[in-house]
Amino acid sequence: MITQWLWADARLQVPNLSVALVALLLALSTSIGVGGMVEGFRNTFTGWLDQRLAAEVYVRTDSEGQAQQVTQWLAGTPNVTAVLPSARAATQLEGVPIELRGFQVHSTYVDHWPLLSEAPQVWQAIESESAVMINEQLARQLALNLGDSIALQGMQQREFTILAIFSDYGNPKGQVMMSLDTLYHNWPDAERGSFALRVEPSQIDGLISALKETFGFTGTQVLEQQAVKRYSLQLFERTFAATQALNLLVLAIAAIALFSSLLTLSNMRLTQVAPIWACGVSRRHLVLIELLRLLALALITALLAIPLGLIISYCLVNVINIRAFGWALPWQMFPHQWFYLTLAALVSAGLAALIPILKLHFCSPGELLKGFRDDQ
Repeated sequence: MITQWLWADARLQVPNLSVALVALLLALSTSIGVGGMVEGFRNTFTGWLDQRLAAEVYVRTDSEGQAQQVTQWLAGTPNVTAVLPSARAATQLEGVPIELRGFQVHSTYVDHWPLLSEAPQVWQAIESESAVMINEQLARQLALNLGDSIALQGMQQREFTILAIFSDYGNPKGQVMMSLDTLYHNWPDAERGSFALRVEPSQIDGLISALKETFGFTGTQVLEQQAVKRYSLQLFERTFAATQALNLLVLAIAAIALFSSLLTLSNMRLTQVAPIWACGVSRRHLVLIELLRLLALALITALLAIPLGLIISYCLVNVINIRAFGWALPWQMFPHQWFYLTLAALVSAGLAALIPILKLHFCSPGELLKGFRDDQ
């Protein structure tokens, strides 16, 4: 009899709690969707930083003359195993402003650069000045693919062939990368003065101190790899801190809505449970039944929120993100987030039911008898 009553009572209560349960469903699914996107971005961004920042020290000079002095000084420094200069320029492709970056082809880039797609022998072709690689933003914006030829404004040779596309998270502009000699040949006025240095880890601090002392560099002109990574990750966390706070706020609002519904229905519940109490079920068991019923509804809501949250996450990663920023992220799933959010839903439901349940627990037999008489 109790089982039949539980099932019938649960069906009776769902319409009364529908608004609060839908609010909880939306809060959980949104948290799963946004949380999955943020966590996937964090994992992808961390791996991307490890690939992009493969050198141990990065130097930016004030002028071309100072760059030559730094080059000569580094040539006589035994602790530096490789000096990798780079240069920048700006131009247009099909009327779109883009960045040009020239670099020295080296195993540091060959082994680590985050290529999304590449043609065979791409690095040899770039070094021979016949090919370039572009970032994902530019490829999507202008619908460019491997093997396509591009003609850049201001270039001396006729065209370049695209042989690789690389990920470039956080860069709002399209970028074309080519060998340093290619950049100097086509854009002699390219901005020089940036270096990536390969150094033994034990010698990093000494080299940075020597560069600052010799050339008067500031802390922003000589950067250590780990410091750049820490700053980038801190910036990432600050960027999405508001998103995480918003998720918590939405979940709290859903819990408040559930609490308000339960509190409003608490007097009605006395009338509904009075016949069961009159049949011999103790108030203690009634309280336990009420709590388990609400927790079951919260659990079902949380389970329904998981597929809806995955749909939201997929749309954010593969639709919204691409249209907003021009680059895609790998879609990932995080079951541990589902577990914690389900636990949060159960805790929220338990807290929301606390006062109504206590009201039932401490009500007098006279109040239950009154509810039973009213029901009659």
